[in-house]
Amino acid sequence: MSRQDGERKTAGKTTGKAAERIRERILSAVYPRRCPVCDGILSDGEPFICRECVGKVRFIRESVCMKCGAPLTGQQEYGADFRERQDFSTGFREKQDAGQSSRKVVPPEESAEFCPKCRTAQHIFVQGFAPFLYRGEIRQSLMRLKYGNRAEYARFFGKALAVYGQPWLERWKVQLLVPVPVHPARERKRGYNQAAEIARVLGKEIHVPMEEDGVCRVKNTKPQKELTGRMRRRNLQGAFQVRPGTRIPARVLIVDDIFTTGATVDELARTLYGCGAREVYAACASMD
Repeated sequence: MSRQDGERKTAGKTTGKAAERIRERILSAVYPRRCPVCDGILSDGEPFICRECVGKVRFIRESVCMKCGAPLTGQQEYGADFRERQDFSTGFREKQDAGQSSRKVVPPEESAEFCPKCRTAQHIFVQGFAPFLYRGEIRQSLMRLKYGNRAEYARFFGKALAVYGQPWLERWKVQLLVPVPVHPARERKRGYNQAAEIARVLGKEIHVPMEEDGVCRVKNTKPQKELTGRMRRRNLQGAFQVRPGTRIPARVLIVDDIFTTGATVDELARTLYGCGAREVYAACASMD
């Protein structure tokens, strides 16, 4: 049994902050929390990432695409690391302070530029962002989250989305989070939907509900990583469905682990627009 299974079993059995602390201690004793970067066991003073790995992982910084949030400068060594972001490395005890770091995100409305992909693509989602590039330690971490039974890593990525994405989220005022659904056969094999695990944490941080069961994947598509851009879009046509009786509000945020071409986000956005959404945005843990 994984730590995530243990969290689900004890959820609802304890209430209040004191009870939550007791529950967390019990879970940590049985299922030790692990660093999402090195997979080492975290100590009590390391809430989300170990001290040795804090400086290894960096947020995207500088000007970003006004559509998808990709960096515009082709950053090879990008951004400020977590040591410059005390709100992240010490457990999100404060809201994001844009003045903390000497290097910060230039908001999309100020950059007013598109990345090469978005200059040619006809995306139907309104706007998106991602805190990390899909490379190095982040790539390995997301691979373990997705395929290695490390669902607890979602806490790190969900909180990263909340902190890094604050400038976008405050402006968008989304009313519902919709994680990209996986096909039931694939979810049974993995044991969970990694996008839903990330969205669950993000939702708690920003106090926005998540809709997991009402939006489903009805087509067991081929893995997108094996396909080209045009093939990706064709592969996803008709893949998603909103179940009858599910209410979709005007402003919706799609949550996923990786943004590559935007084909998945676009197809899910198309489905949501057809069921009442007026503005669909995207928050992905990483940008490939």
